[in-house]
Amino acid sequence: MKLPKLRKRRESFYIEIMINCRWSSVIRDAAKECEQWTAQKILEAKANKLADDLTELCHCIWNKESKAWLSLARAWRKSNLKKKIKF
Repeated sequence: MKLPKLRKRRESFYIEIMINCRWSSVIRDAAKECEQWTAQKILEAKANKLADDLTELCHCIWNKESKAWLSLARAWRKSNLKKKIKF
């Protein structure tokens, strides 16, 4: 992602960026403030994406483990039922 260019509006600066298909914009008195805001927004978006990816990974692992535990419990229950029937 390229950093967008600053636009001067009268005595202030305007910057607009698109993150995750949403536009965010800010008007500040100094160009440096706009650049800092943009860098902060990009870092937040990356952090949120990493957190979302990690959450999704945890959900996938949890689903696979719980399915494995359920199948193990079913197999154990079936084996115990067969043992009880034999006696």
